[in-house]
Amino acid sequence: MPKETVELEMRDHPRWKRIRLSLGKLAARGAANWVIQEQSPLLSLKSANALARGVGPRDKADGVRRLLTEAVGDFGEEPQGILLRIVLGLDRKWFDSAGTEYDLLRMRASDRRELAGREFRYGENIVGANAIRLIHEPEALDRLASEIVKREGAVAVSRAAAQLFESGQRVKFSGTYEICDETGEPLGRGAMLLKGDRFPSLDMEDGSIGHRWRLATV
Repeated sequence: MPKETVELEMRDHPRWKRIRLSLGKLAARGAANWVIQEQSPLLSLKSANALARGVGPRDKADGVRRLLTEAVGDFGEEPQGILLRIVLGLDRKWFDSAGTEYDLLRMRASDRRELAGREFRYGENIVGANAIRLIHEPEALDRLASEIVKREGAVAVSRAAAQLFESGQRVKFSGTYEICDETGEPLGRGAMLLKGDRFPSLDMEDGSIGHRWRLATV
């Protein structure tokens, strides 16, 4: 499936808009720990909490910064990746192509955008701060919000894969499920189930007492 199609599907997720709004606030103020602590849609992300080193507000905010850094890192050296690193202040120190050092989180949003306009196309075809704010930054933040939603889904599926489900329970994630014994060991049988289905009953006559369903990991 094309990357653009996947991103559009992510935007249909019920949490996409709230995540996107929070990212816009970080772009306007910088992704400092204290700013992130005010963004509850980001603090509640399972993918961010998995990266936090504790459960306090500062720990959760640090987890969000790590998540943002990892997600933007997947953009590599693409212009949108460079733009987001500067506008969000994910790189606390930035050295431009002339070797000048910038403390991104101490800069005004307009100054970060001006710097991004000089840097995000590798120093060629400089773009003004207004064009960054009105065109390029929203597009990059849309993509980042979709990436975060995708990571949230991956965490949820990973947790589902570690769970055992009883016959009759509702299926939360479409996929291939295998029958396991009470310890979670696969028994070589399974079925393709869709979200909303109920897990089928197991044949007790073949010794399936205590057996459960588990999302296949491959």
